Amino acid sequence: MQWLDEDFEESVDFQLLGMTTHLGSHRLCWELNRVMGWSLAFYKELAPDERAGQPRFVVHRYVSEDTGADVALIANRLPESLLVKKLPRVDFLLRVGFETPGLEGLKHALRGMRLVSLVVELDAVQTEALEHIAVLDLAPDDTPLL
Repeated sequence: MQWLDEDFEESVDFQLLGMTTHLGSHRLCWELNRVMGWSLAFYKELAPDERAGQPRFVVHRYVSEDTGADVALIANRLPESLLVKKLPRVDFLLRVGFETPGLEGLKHALRGMRLVSLVVELDAVQTEALEHIAVLDLAPDDTPLL
């Protein structure tokens, strides 16, 4: 179904990076905010399986209408589960909208952070991450987007 894959690829309006670090999500957000000038904050939890007791993956997000920035840090690996099964060694996914200022130098800045071990560019369709992160454009009822 090549045509279906092409339709999905055209709908991807962000760059997706995989990151490996020993930090937890809140500490990594603090470091990204410091280095990149963002304001990542808790946004929501992703629950791929809605059954009770199933793991929830934390998402931190920063959206600015003034600058066009749209950044989301998504936990990919928990002790008992993975969000994206094809990415077992990636701790976090960083979704960055194409309109985000500083996108050109982002990978270089992330690789310069001592607390980040690995940064790799990912294909959202091929890794099957798109189905999990596409829901981020739907705002939760109680969290307004800026």
